[in-house]
Amino acid sequence: MANRSKGGQRKSPKGGHRGGQRTEEVFELIKANPSITREQLSEILHIEPSAVQKHINKLKIDRIRRIKGKQKGHWEIIDKEK
Repeated sequence: MANRSKGGQRKSPKGGHRGGQRTEEVFELIKANPSITREQLSEILHIEPSAVQKHINKLKIDRIRRIKGKQKGHWEIIDKEK
């Protein structure tokens, strides 16, 4: 049986969250719509904007970058084929 952590998220038996899966969901949504906002991602995924930002921060290490600014910018995929 899966444990529940603070906030009601399910934890895997090893104690981790679905973080990696969520990060991939964020990546796929950005890939499909490079102009998507953090707020839109939050609404689509039903998670807090701060959680979206954590996933974006992971992706910004080597998979995406922000072009221009927050208001009129877009995401660029720099992901190398896996």
